Amino acid sequence: MKQVRLEPWVYTLYADGDRLIFAAMAGGVGLYELVVVMNEAEVAAYQTEGSPALTALARAIRDNPQDFAHRLVKPPTG
Repeated sequence: MKQVRLEPWVYTLYADGDRLIFAAMAGGVGLYELVVVMNEAEVAAYQTEGSPALTALARAIRDNPQDFAHRLVKPPTG
């Protein structure tokens, strides 16, 4: 697992073989991290738009974490 991109307190992008794993910060009073495997549309947006696509994905996860609950994976361990 390799860290590809980091925006502190917003998101971290990891490469794990052919998968891109995205960890976004969420929460209000307490912060927590939500980790998902990026789907094809998200990967395509990232390849086309770069970091703005990741910022938008982080915002979507932060604003609507319930929409990503079925996609959660364990955080990367290095």
